[in-house]
Amino acid sequence: MSAVAARLPITEHTITLKNGRKLSYKQMSCQFFDEKSNLTIVLIHPFPFNGTIYEKFLTHSQLNEVFSQCCEFGVPLRFIVPDMPGFGKSDPLEKEPKDLTPYVDALEQLMKNFQGPTLLGGCSMGGYIALEALARYGGKLSGLLLIDTKHHKDTEDKKNGRIMQAKNLLKLNTAEAGAESKPLSSLISRHPMVAEFVNNMAQATLGKTTKQHKEDIVGLARHLMEQQTIRGIADALKAMAGRRNTGEFLKQYPNPVLVIVGEEDTLTLPEVAKEMADLAQLNTLEILPNVGHLPMIEDTDLFTNKFLQWFQVNFL
Repeated sequence: MSAVAARLPITEHTITLKNGRKLSYKQMSCQFFDEKSNLTIVLIHPFPFNGTIYEKFLTHSQLNEVFSQCCEFGVPLRFIVPDMPGFGKSDPLEKEPKDLTPYVDALEQLMKNFQGPTLLGGCSMGGYIALEALARYGGKLSGLLLIDTKHHKDTEDKKNGRIMQAKNLLKLNTAEAGAESKPLSSLISRHPMVAEFVNNMAQATLGKTTKQHKEDIVGLARHLMEQQTIRGIADALKAMAGRRNTGEFLKQYPNPVLVIVGEEDTLTLPEVAKEMADLAQLNTLEILPNVGHLPMIEDTDLFTNKFLQWFQVNFL
């Protein structure tokens, strides 16, 4: 089967949440799909990105070949990749969040559109949201994919730092009317604070190998960050600052859990990921060499390979 023949279509969709806000998501699936019995895989993006960060993974030839074969043999699968509120093409939150609850609310409303078993995955902030979803309706989840994330809440210093960063970014509204709703790309040349934020996040999220040898990936990460807005970023900072410990919920979860972490990740250290993986009853831990906080773009080949190894053993 050729890579071209194996490529599954990716389509864009929007739903209206109960509060009237729009939530955008992408879907990759077989042409036929049994809502009641076939598996849906939901992937939540990291901060400060949107669902587009998974595009290299979704279009990877190895993933498409395996999933196309599943379609041919009557085991259709579906990927759902949302833009969380305030990111990408999704509307911002209705009001300032105190914790991750409004993001989990939006995810829950999205998932009600898809019956049958669900494998829920998330990277970084996406992992925090996935773990909160586990706490709310873990019995409905067939598996968890936790990428460069952690079960601990923020330390007081980290929490205060996030809140202060959100406040500082929102001050740009005073300097420029409507700044919070504009993409960072339109602000970065006029506001040093925005340029500093993007530079710091690129330094923090990417591994040293990527920064030294993969200029195209550094450029991609910066481009994706620059498409987001001050409002979406500030809301997410406040929500992450208010999150709780979720380790107890992971301990009680009986289904397969894959934890992936980059060996060069300085935001989620491998030892922290191992601690989290050890909490799960059916855990698999993969530490990826020469990778930082964003393995789906830093080494898409390796990330895809590790995911498929685990997926084929546990779900096919």
